[in-house]
Amino acid sequence: MMGVASTETRDWAELPWDALTTVYGKLGLAGTLVGAVHVCSSWRRAAAHEPTLIRSGDDGLLLSLAQRLSSLRILRLVSCFSISNEGFIEAIQKLTLLEELEISLCKNILPEAIEVVGKACSCLKRFRLSNDRFYCFEDEYSNNQEARGISAMLELRSLQLFGNNLNNQGLTSILDNCPHLEFLDIRNCFNVNMDTALQVKCARIETLRLPDDSTVGYEFPVKSPIRYCSNFAPDYICEEHWAISIFEEDEDDYLYGEFYPPEEDLLEIDDTPRLEEDGEIPEDEESMMLDYYATLDETGLV
Repeated sequence: MMGVASTETRDWAELPWDALTTVYGKLGLAGTLVGAVHVCSSWRRAAAHEPTLIRSGDDGLLLSLAQRLSSLRILRLVSCFSISNEGFIEAIQKLTLLEELEISLCKNILPEAIEVVGKACSCLKRFRLSNDRFYCFEDEYSNNQEARGISAMLELRSLQLFGNNLNNQGLTSILDNCPHLEFLDIRNCFNVNMDTALQVKCARIETLRLPDDSTVGYEFPVKSPIRYCSNFAPDYICEEHWAISIFEEDEDDYLYGEFYPPEEDLLEIDDTPRLEEDGEIPEDEESMMLDYYATLDETGLV
């Protein structure tokens, strides 16, 4: 008597933890992010809590993801000190379908990179460029170079420039060239003087936050403003230890500042320092880790 073919299917969610670790180790970080984490929720949780997946979020990773995910629509980079200006520029030119981009606390990404974003990402609707403090440069070119790049984002609906050093001319250019702008946050942008002309131009903005408005609700620590000559530059300390985690949003709407991103392709990299105790730096610097978040939605991936 011939045997009946088995209809039993394998439950990948029940794969042992050590086996998952082996799989992720062979795939590498990029392979894990773009493939394995989509198998099931338990695989995503395993990736989020497996300490052996600690990696650096660097140029190589960003470029690899850009090459594999050319249809990516949402990219968030937070405190990515290992991503260089050159690496970002190379990667962003491959992500021409981006609709939302955040660059927060990324000290290595320079104003010329924002000009490249303006040219490469014509579909951009939400842009966030946030600093932890306001710096004032003497050089007029430095003030508005980023603003020129933003002025090329003709489909922009939402813009946050926290602690940016653009002035009235730069903001005017943005308002004149971004007719669909509905949300504008220029808190701590102290080179902007809201004169009558700017007030008239901003009258159409539905949600407007001005330079002197309260910073309550801003999720990063806000430091005191600094004014200095352009030939002096501050020193930045970059941590050497990084942690990776993949997470899954359960809420219907994921509130990120003032942005409400749709459920589309999402890649988020967050290397912001998280302190062990509120307001205190841990005595053992080796225990201070940076969180690296990366969330990918299957929709539209190549």
